[in-house]
Amino acid sequence: MTEFVAWAKMAFQSKHEYSPVEVDETFKATQGTEKRSSQRNFMFILVVAATAILSSMVTSLVTMHYYGPTISQFSSSPEIQTSTQSPMAVTPKYSCGNSSTEALALGCVFDPLSVNWIHTECSHYGIEEFKEITDPRPNMKFPFWRDKAGTTRIPDEHALSLSDEFHTTQAWHLSHCAYIILRLHDGYLRGARIDSNTNEFIHTQHCLEMFVELILKDEEKDVINTTGNVGFMTC
Repeated sequence: MTEFVAWAKMAFQSKHEYSPVEVDETFKATQGTEKRSSQRNFMFILVVAATAILSSMVTSLVTMHYYGPTISQFSSSPEIQTSTQSPMAVTPKYSCGNSSTEALALGCVFDPLSVNWIHTECSHYGIEEFKEITDPRPNMKFPFWRDKAGTTRIPDEHALSLSDEFHTTQAWHLSHCAYIILRLHDGYLRGARIDSNTNEFIHTQHCLEMFVELILKDEEKDVINTTGNVGFMTC
């Protein structure tokens, strides 16, 4: 985890080509070879980790942790918007209602990693690690806006928790995806309850498609720089 966070911190110091929000020229640093390499390594780590996690857990998660369908939270990929309920879905035990007032009354708290209200009985794994990779640029420490043009900022976490719609950067979105997948795997290992959005197969699929799309555009994607060993596993 420490190595992952270190890579993430290095990646955030460079310009994010896919950010939908304009960043002041003051904060656009010249991209050196080392920083570009760090960013590419960061993205490759995300994809490799996510793929390994999924291959070992998807079948068990479908039977153990599915708590019903929701609407896909982020819309970078327009074709991924809704999900289909699993035939093994069970009735949720904990709910957060439909408003912040109801959520608080039902024992829920705002989760900045998933940007949802989640019951305290559900996993909140990864929040502190996720916060450690905050973009160091002063105007990007909390990259949330009320409009896609980036003219009206959401000032803090409390204001975000009371918001309906928000807009953020590609960098934040990718980091969210990486840590949500880690939360999912941690919940699988510990048998913890997972919130209905994190537990959506289609949400994980959406995140992986973002990782793969970014890697396919990488200039060094065909460089032979990875060594592996064939293993013999149990299941």
